[in-house]
Amino acid sequence: MRAGILGWTCALAPCEAASEAGVVIETHLRASGGRAALLALTSISRIGTIEFFGPTASASETFRYHTDIEYPTRLREELTGARVLVDRGTDGTAYWEWTGEKYESVADPLKQTSMRETAERANRDVLWLTEEIGPLKMAATNPAWAAADHCLEGWKNSERVYACFDRATGLMTAKGCDEEYRLLIDWSPAGAIKIPMRLRHFRDGKLAYEVRLDRVEVDQGIERKRFENPTSP
Repeated sequence: MRAGILGWTCALAPCEAASEAGVVIETHLRASGGRAALLALTSISRIGTIEFFGPTASASETFRYHTDIEYPTRLREELTGARVLVDRGTDGTAYWEWTGEKYESVADPLKQTSMRETAERANRDVLWLTEEIGPLKMAATNPAWAAADHCLEGWKNSERVYACFDRATGLMTAKGCDEEYRLLIDWSPAGAIKIPMRLRHFRDGKLAYEVRLDRVEVDQGIERKRFENPTSP
């Protein structure tokens, strides 16, 4: 009788596929340090470079990349070159950004939400994967950009989205859709967790930008003034 009920239930919903998807996600969490370690993070700093690519390789340009986060609300993101390209942050209450000429307060609720989500979800995004994409199941067919991996599929804004994981390590290798996706490369230890030291972002099949981290500092404390609205240079 119990077997009959389970069979009938799974005929209505893809239980086996959903169960497999859960195993894939939990395997990634264990491989990246474990759910408890990810939730216990208090701060993280990522320092490296980001290179943007134009229509041709000769059009690329490299900038310094630095992000500081104190979970779950404080954020400071900088991409700087010969001039200020991006500089934004929040202390959890006030929000500010560089507008090209000066620092200004951010009043737009959508921008504020984006900053809060960045601060909360950085490096532990998989914990919110089902909320972001919706019900996940094993992909019937992998996307070409992650053909060799375990891929889960779901829907976001009426678009099919994939989250893919390495078959050997269990770590996430890619996330996105055919129009825009990211590859996560070179997962390395950082304190009690692992994070990808390279990120490659593609749009319409072309490399848009690449982040290469030089170092990562985990739970070492960040000066409070890093999250205060800076004065204009």
